[in-house]
Amino acid sequence: MKTVYVILAFHAHEPSWDLPQKILESLDDIDLRLTLESENWLVKRSAEGRDIYMELVSFARRMGIPVTLETSNELLVQLAKITPDTLKELQKAYQGGVIYPLYGHAHHTHVALLTEEEIEDEIRLNMEYLHDVMGVPRPKHAGLFPTEDSIDSSKLSALERAGIDFVIFPNLHRSKDRYQVEGPLNLPYEPFLVGSRLIALPRHFPVSQYIWRPITKWKHAGVKNQGYLLGHYWVLPEEYRQKSFVHFPITRKEAIAEYRQVLRRALKEAPDRGLILYIQDLELMDFGDVALEVMEAAWKATLKDNLPRVSFVTPDQYLTERVIPNQSKLPRLRFNQVSWAPEIRLVLRYDGHYPPLGAGRFRGIDLTREVFRRWPFIFWEPGRYLAKLCNWFTDFCGFSLKLPLTAQELGQYHFDKMSPTARIALHSRIIKRACNWGWFPNEGLQKRPFLHAYCLADIVLAQLDSVST
Repeated sequence: MKTVYVILAFHAHEPSWDLPQKILESLDDIDLRLTLESENWLVKRSAEGRDIYMELVSFARRMGIPVTLETSNELLVQLAKITPDTLKELQKAYQGGVIYPLYGHAHHTHVALLTEEEIEDEIRLNMEYLHDVMGVPRPKHAGLFPTEDSIDSSKLSALERAGIDFVIFPNLHRSKDRYQVEGPLNLPYEPFLVGSRLIALPRHFPVSQYIWRPITKWKHAGVKNQGYLLGHYWVLPEEYRQKSFVHFPITRKEAIAEYRQVLRRALKEAPDRGLILYIQDLELMDFGDVALEVMEAAWKATLKDNLPRVSFVTPDQYLTERVIPNQSKLPRLRFNQVSWAPEIRLVLRYDGHYPPLGAGRFRGIDLTREVFRRWPFIFWEPGRYLAKLCNWFTDFCGFSLKLPLTAQELGQYHFDKMSPTARIALHSRIIKRACNWGWFPNEGLQKRPFLHAYCLADIVLAQLDSVST
């Protein structure tokens, strides 16, 4: 009987919800103070008795398996303040081997907006918070989940300098990606090399992304709040292709059965000692608890089937057993840029209608091939204008983009207690958050980078004035 390795990995981030109000309160501009409303999703969920981070730990313990987690510094700092007991449980889970640490960008910043120096700095800060603040044991192999699973081949050297050994690589699809493979490679079940020495573990697209399909049809009333109006316009790829709506609503039982079929198919297709890597947002746009419920029931049912032996592992275990002994024989992949966009549901943004992967031609255009293949980072391109302007201004005036603080010194992000140099760098960094510009940029999120740009310019000008006088 063949063996299939399975890694269940999760990404967790929340922007510092209270930070804009803290900054606005320190400004003299009365009109500017009225530009942003105060909201805090962590406080809201806590008041509702919902804690997806505790649920992840419980999920892993009930399943008797390890899970892999990447968390931003901004989220961890807020948990320490809002739900300290949750952070303590996460610490215990890390220290007990229930959770395996995966590194990410400290402030959920996107590679399209960052210099190599900033990428190294973001990884450094994330490592420091996990190990120096939380006391998380260091993994044998340092892995990175880059924000939005977006990777730029021209900046891989920054990851290597930061001490990264492997990256979670987004799904590859000829319709959306340009790439070449040197040697035989069974995607998405086998690792490969990128850069000079980085090991890439490929994301399994159906297992990772199709969790949304049953949730969208089961919790159709809830996903309406995110703009997924089933029965009103096409949402899923087959609706675009067939020009008809899918059947909905479905029951919990049907939702679990649908995802179970995804798992069965993946296990059947996987080669002996192949890898199925699930990587998805833990919060899942406020449906993380539903996703864990579906996953747990579907996996437990699947494990009872007469299928391959399933070995739930950490990246360390998989790399040690399967990859490192054969690292010199791994095929090499060459690419330019790649991200996990587009996915299986449409995206309605201020700059257009983006059909999902597999939708085919819509209104005469195949956006996957004609847009994403040319501009893999299209969702984050608008942020480059403000980021580059602030970079130029900062550099011209002689300030560094690197934060002169440790993760512990950043603390609760009290800007008023930081040096002007640190404040300039931090304002610049937060402008480059992926969530400011990404999938569904709302008015509040889009205002945040401009608030930080205003503050950055104000501090730089004040420093220049002090020098000139």
